[in-house]
Amino acid sequence: MAITRAGARAGIEVWFTGHSPRRGLATFSRLKGHDQIVIAKQSGWAQTSGA
Repeated sequence: MAITRAGARAGIEVWFTGHSPRRGLATFSRLKGHDQIVIAKQSGWAQTSGA
Protein backbone atom coordinates (compact mmCIF):
# COMPACT_ATOMS: atom_id res chain seq x y z
CA MET A 1 0.00 0.00 0.00
CA ALA A 2 1.29 3.44 -0.93
CA ILE A 3 0.67 4.97 2.50
CA THR A 4 2.56 2.22 4.31
CA ARG A 5 5.50 2.43 1.87
CA ALA A 6 5.67 6.23 2.18
CA GLY A 7 5.73 5.94 5.97
CA ALA A 8 8.53 3.38 5.82
CA ARG A 9 10.59 5.63 3.53
CA ALA A 10 10.04 8.55 5.91
CA GLY A 11 11.22 6.44 8.85
CA ILE A 12 7.85 6.59 10.62
CA GLU A 13 7.53 3.73 13.07
CA VAL A 14 3.74 3.86 13.24
CA TRP A 15 2.22 1.90 10.37
CA PHE A 16 -0.79 3.44 8.67
CA THR A 17 -3.04 1.67 6.24
CA GLY A 18 -5.55 2.89 3.70
CA HIS A 19 -8.29 2.28 6.26
CA SER A 20 -7.17 5.18 8.46
CA PRO A 21 -7.76 8.01 5.95
CA ARG A 22 -10.90 6.35 4.53
CA ARG A 23 -12.41 6.04 7.98
CA GLY A 24 -11.43 9.60 8.85
CA LEU A 25 -13.06 10.89 5.68
CA ALA A 26 -16.23 8.90 6.40
CA THR A 27 -16.40 10.20 9.97
CA PHE A 28 -15.87 13.81 8.88
CA SER A 29 -18.46 13.46 6.09
CA ARG A 30 -21.04 12.08 8.51
CA LEU A 31 -20.37 14.91 10.98
CA LYS A 32 -21.00 17.36 8.14
CA GLY A 33 -24.38 15.74 7.51
CA HIS A 34 -23.65 13.80 4.33
CA ASP A 35 -25.75 10.75 3.54
CA GLN A 36 -24.47 7.46 4.95
CA ILE A 37 -25.24 5.50 1.79
CA VAL A 38 -23.34 7.97 -0.42
CA ILE A 39 -20.35 7.84 1.94
CA ALA A 40 -20.39 4.03 1.89
CA LYS A 41 -20.46 3.97 -1.93
CA GLN A 42 -17.60 6.47 -2.23
CA SER A 43 -15.51 4.55 0.32
CA GLY A 44 -16.16 1.16 -1.25
CA TRP A 45 -18.00 -0.15 1.81
CA ALA A 46 -21.29 -2.00 1.95
CA GLN A 47 -24.28 0.30 2.48
CA THR A 48 -24.96 -1.45 5.77
CA SER A 49 -21.43 -1.02 7.13
CA GLY A 50 -22.37 1.83 9.46
CA ALA A 51 -20.16 4.46 7.84
